[in-house]
Amino acid sequence: MFIFNVILIVLVVKFREPNHFVESLRSEAAVYVDINATTFTTITSWASTLAAILGGFVLMLAGDIARDESGVGLAHHSETVHLLHGVQVQKVEAGFSSSISVRNSAAGLLVAITDTWLHLSTEAVNLYRYSPSPGTNLSVNLHERCLINNNSYRAQSNWYFDREPGAPVEPACTLNPAAANTFLVVEDDTITGMSVLGNRSSTLTAKYHAEGGRVYFYLAPAPTEQNLMQDYSAETFAMSTTCIPKSVECGLEYEKFIGAATPFNCTKSGFSGDIQKIGGIRIQFYDDPEFTQTLSTTGVEGSTYSLLVAAFLEVVWPHPQDDPEVAHQVHGDLAMILGCTTTVYDVSYQYQNGSVVEWNARESNSSVTNALSSPITQARVGVTDAYQAFSYTGDTETAQRYADNWAAEYSRVAVSVSVTALRPVPAFSAQYRTPAIVSRIPIAPLAALLLSNFLYCLIGAILTIFAILAVREPETKEVVERTTVQSLVAAMFEPATATAPVKEVDNMFSELAEGKSQRVGIGRLPNGGYSYFLW
Repeated sequence: MFIFNVILIVLVVKFREPNHFVESLRSEAAVYVDINATTFTTITSWASTLAAILGGFVLMLAGDIARDESGVGLAHHSETVHLLHGVQVQKVEAGFSSSISVRNSAAGLLVAITDTWLHLSTEAVNLYRYSPSPGTNLSVNLHERCLINNNSYRAQSNWYFDREPGAPVEPACTLNPAAANTFLVVEDDTITGMSVLGNRSSTLTAKYHAEGGRVYFYLAPAPTEQNLMQDYSAETFAMSTTCIPKSVECGLEYEKFIGAATPFNCTKSGFSGDIQKIGGIRIQFYDDPEFTQTLSTTGVEGSTYSLLVAAFLEVVWPHPQDDPEVAHQVHGDLAMILGCTTTVYDVSYQYQNGSVVEWNARESNSSVTNALSSPITQARVGVTDAYQAFSYTGDTETAQRYADNWAAEYSRVAVSVSVTALRPVPAFSAQYRTPAIVSRIPIAPLAALLLSNFLYCLIGAILTIFAILAVREPETKEVVERTTVQSLVAAMFEPATATAPVKEVDNMFSELAEGKSQRVGIGRLPNGGYSYFLW
């Protein structure tokens, strides 16, 4: 039982979960052990089994040290001697053995109860193990080429067209202006925005987050198997867009429509035209939220830019019913105009167990805003995807809710295509998270089982010591000698020496002491029977 206690303690100490050991002891009064719960409870059940097996040995020890109070003159008797010393001796020793038996049964029952308690309270649980991670590519930051100026259209054009004579051509941040169009910069390390937008990138993805009543889309590590196994603190960029319907304000009303035209005119913003001739969607970008100054080539000042959106909506697309902000065209299709403002944020966040547990967003500066917005505002990358978002965001009851849904999708599109300006960098801190099934062992039943086992060991040790002392006494040795077959022979044929005190059986035979020898035979008695004779 003592060895069993040592085994249990060694198992708990050796296989404990170090990441959870101190915390679980303090908060749960339990330990987590990397052993299958069934295996652990099977090992602990050996305590009950051993208690039942050792019970017989305890009673045997009790019998060997029972006090002889019958006056026969022998201090200790084994079970065989009990039979040779009569009923009175048996009664005295039976009382002592009965007392030991009760104590032994109580100790064994205590072991069984604590063992059952530990069985019922031990359970298999899921937890995570943590190990260090380098955190590679979990954060994002601007490319070095985007850290030179404010990344406006003019600043990026100057590298190509307005540089000093003889000066080397330096790469722009995101734009590659040409005579008839503006393209995106594509380098060997460029992450393509369309792969992120289509969830095909193995490096980055756009994720949703809501905080403080605001909806964000931010760039996060792609959900690869390795990334999903990590918790980390990282930095990134996010965009948040708010929109309001402006169809009525811009004169998009059924009474003004004709079959061949669906005109609109946001007068003070210089945003006008015909819904039927815009090719599905028309977006115009502005420096200010009042939509009075179109986005200039010098870029925005600060973290926000605005946009007016006119969209042709197919009648089969889900849309609010009977809302004047969703205008019905003469031939059955729909139209809508939105006024939106997008804000760019620098974000630091903590990601743990598959979710964001800490979020800190602060508005970016103009260099970051120009760098991240230029792919959609200048190169018009992602505008088609923004238009397609109208086809699945309108299943709402109001035009405002329709506008909110589309605003979130615009943020996703805009932040996805902004990756041209970005590169992955290591996280602030990171760790691997590995799931595991372990045993949760409460301290109370485990300690109770160990103490009950120790108590059982203590009872056995005390009885063993007394038994050893009893065996070493001369009277006990003589009693043991007289239980042999030789002593029975001496009792029949050596009455003089057999009843005298002896140290060993040979002393009971006079022939060994005097050198005389006699033979034992069988002879007929006068009554016709037979008996042993010496001659």
